[in-house]
Amino acid sequence: MAAADLLPPAPGRLPPTAIPSHYDLHYTKIDLLRHTFEGVVSISVDIPARPALLDAIVLHSIDLAITEATYASALPSASPSASPSPSPSPSGSAALRPPFQAFEYRYHTPTQTCALLFPPGSIQPATAGQLSLRFRGVLNDLMHGLYRSTYTSLDGRELTIATTQFEPTDARRAFPCFDEPALKAAFRLTVSLDADEGRPALRPYSNTAVTN
Repeated sequence: MAAADLLPPAPGRLPPTAIPSHYDLHYTKIDLLRHTFEGVVSISVDIPARPALLDAIVLHSIDLAITEATYASALPSASPSASPSPSPSPSGSAALRPPFQAFEYRYHTPTQTCALLFPPGSIQPATAGQLSLRFRGVLNDLMHGLYRSTYTSLDGRELTIATTQFEPTDARRAFPCFDEPALKAAFRLTVSLDADEGRPALRPYSNTAVTN
């Protein structure tokens, strides 16, 4: 099926357009005063031999604004002749062809998905590549996705924190992703902490190792 003939996905399952293997997620800004956040995510994906759609990738995204989306195919590892100036992938495992820019984002609220449409020939079946997205969202107070909460400090002050709740299907509210149990993947998380413009300095707390 061509991207131009795209139909809303069936409830509950994504159409097989890409299979993620790794996420490199970077929150570039978390603003506890304005209750907003911005980020970028690079997703290593495998394209099925018979994708449900041609030149389109469908993933989960709700309460987010995707502001940029690109897709770059991986260069064949055994090929000595590659296109000029390939860029390395975040994991360093493959080099990439020059990226294609998505020209349309089709949000489908009932299924909490977004279809990214790319120019013809951008995405080849049975290949690997990298999907890169820039996005922004709101720190809600509903305990979904990346949200805001408060606690009382030892000196009695009420302080705001940014925290997460991804289960059962709320990762899609924190960043665009393939939010299904069958599409689990490893990920690396980076958070930029900013104390400019009078905003309070942020301090990370995690149940895994934190590095500067």
